[in-house]
Amino acid sequence: MPDGQPTGQPEQPGAAQQALDGEAAAPEAAAEEQGQAVGSEGAAAAAAAAAASGGGASIPGHADSPAAAAPAADGLAGTAPTGGSSGAAEGPPTAEDSAAMSEQAKGGSPAAGSGAAAAAGAGIGEQGSDAAPCTLMGLPDHLISKCLEPVELAERLTSVAFVCKRLSTLSLCADERCVRIKITGARAVERSRQLLLWLPRHAPSIKYLSVEMAAGPAEGGEAAAEADVAEVDNIAACCLSAFGVLGGGQLVQLTLRDKSSEAMPAQVAALINLEELQLKCRSYSADSMAGISSLPALTNLVLSCFTAMPAGLAGMTQLARLELNTCTDSAPVAGLAAMLTSLTGLWDLWIGGDYASVLPALTALTQLEKLGLMLYTTGPEAEEDVEGAVPAAAAAAAVGPGAAAAPAAAPAAGAGAAAGAAGDAATQPSLPAGSYLSGLLELDVNWPLLANSLPALEQAIQLEYLAMHSVPDPKAAPTEQWDSTFNWLARHPPLQQLHLRLSDDEQISFAAFDALMRLKDRRPGLQLDRGASSWTNCD
Repeated sequence: MPDGQPTGQPEQPGAAQQALDGEAAAPEAAAEEQGQAVGSEGAAAAAAAAAASGGGASIPGHADSPAAAAPAADGLAGTAPTGGSSGAAEGPPTAEDSAAMSEQAKGGSPAAGSGAAAAAGAGIGEQGSDAAPCTLMGLPDHLISKCLEPVELAERLTSVAFVCKRLSTLSLCADERCVRIKITGARAVERSRQLLLWLPRHAPSIKYLSVEMAAGPAEGGEAAAEADVAEVDNIAACCLSAFGVLGGGQLVQLTLRDKSSEAMPAQVAALINLEELQLKCRSYSADSMAGISSLPALTNLVLSCFTAMPAGLAGMTQLARLELNTCTDSAPVAGLAAMLTSLTGLWDLWIGGDYASVLPALTALTQLEKLGLMLYTTGPEAEEDVEGAVPAAAAAAAVGPGAAAAPAAAPAAGAGAAAGAAGDAATQPSLPAGSYLSGLLELDVNWPLLANSLPALEQAIQLEYLAMHSVPDPKAAPTEQWDSTFNWLARHPPLQQLHLRLSDDEQISFAAFDALMRLKDRRPGLQLDRGASSWTNCD
């Protein structure tokens, strides 16, 4: 870490709040020193209005440091309020006004012709007899919070929160305390240092945090690039330490996108209030991820583009949702079969990879309501065109409106195509029969697995939603299987929605398209729609 840069140790919560309170009071003190008779409420109203109109400073990609926003707040302190008086300095009240106000306090009316009477008359004329508030700060807290909703959280924290203590509190109490930080490219080191100044101060109020930090090309060759990567990784760890010092703070959701590090930051294990963790990485070792098994509140775990199964996963019996997305190596999924039998609390499971070895373990998941299985391969992406094919865009438009929302979106997949999408279903595995199917509400599979699993799916007596990846040409599938699959789709009683996941360049044969149209005629109440099936790599 260069000299003069922060050490990465966050401020204690009390100190951070005191610092925030001190900065919040600064605009009012500045106004008094300049001899301007502008009340704190008027200044706050002007500041909040300016912030709401985009007046605050912001660094693209992440929230600014508070130091950069202080001058803007100080400048707003001397602005005339937008409602009520004009903001011009007025002398102390005259004897006539004092008498009028005294009379009004006793229950009388201001004397005619007095300044107070004129002000009262103006107020009644403009706002009516209810004496509605004439400034933003005259509104109750819930209405001010409503006014601040259009203002980005970073803007609230760096501009609005510095106006006064009340706006500081309201800026930090929004339900969506979500901060998304993406710092990449050549300036990653510089911007990461700015983040380290900002994040510890606001860590006590952040509930949802998404971080993607990666150093870009650096001048000075490979050695300089490695140094930049190491510093950015260190800063990211220091930012997470800010939450660990607070006993996890209020952080309940964390997403880390890491393309270079070989180990998960150890600070993640200190986030004891974390309920959802998404690790989108490719190099984290199993041992470095072992710490997540000690997170008591964690119920939602998403691992994307990973090459190792976290140590201790079998002991995370509190998990309700598990998503595993491997795009280059099927070995980690093979190790999952032995772990799944202890994760009996799962009600949502998605596996992207060679899932065949996992299928027998599904019978232990008796609380399962959502199941997604997709087989990825690393073979050539190009597929032979199907003779007499309908582009997916045209087919999808005829099948149903794209605006129809699917209950669950397919996670991003790895490079390659869904294996066997248009192949012989006889070469594919099948879902095992079992009582776990009786509570299943949503199923997301490819065509071969669906065609092979029809006998078992008779037990899916609550299955309402089915997502199907690709529809093969009838010539490429056995006639008996093709007919039995569409007959099952037409008659399975609880099925309400069939969702086709089709990429923009995917082609459907005219015969398959015709079969979908006939299915629509046979079962008018069945909702058919489509959505993109995205195939992306891990970069």
